[in-house]
Amino acid sequence: MMNHMLAWKGEHATRNLPPINDCPLSRTADPGASLWLWLPAVILQVMAAFQTTRRMEFCDTDMAGIVHFANFFRFMEAAEHAWFRSLGLKIAGELATGETYGWPRVSTTCNYQSPARYEDVLTIDVRLTHRGSRSLSTVYEFSRDGQPIARGEMKTVFCLI
Repeated sequence: MMNHMLAWKGEHATRNLPPINDCPLSRTADPGASLWLWLPAVILQVMAAFQTTRRMEFCDTDMAGIVHFANFFRFMEAAEHAWFRSLGLKIAGELATGETYGWPRVSTTCNYQSPARYEDVLTIDVRLTHRGSRSLSTVYEFSRDGQPIARGEMKTVFCLI
């Protein structure tokens, strides 16, 4: 994947892409700076789920030993980072043009079906559900030994910072 990213950096200036000016964090509308030169092909190749695991630590729990609900948002973000890394990508970085990019979250939800406890090992399945012109929507399904624990959704957008 890294070779693909390096090839993108070398050819970005020759492409005529739509500007990234609809993101409130963007400072530029440089059409050559879009990660969409190579990201759609990479993402489409791996639209099947990505899977990772996480052991629940004592610091993740409340006094009853149950994982605090807010931690699932941290777990989703960590799984998202692992998914991007598995593709040779980063959540934030610098483009060949010197501009900084990022993928801020614009919407998240999480519904809980069963408690997770200290020392549980949760499987987190990450699945891309929608790829917009500058956004990604993903689902995060948490389970323990096949038993559903929680289901989260996240929408991120590509922005120049």
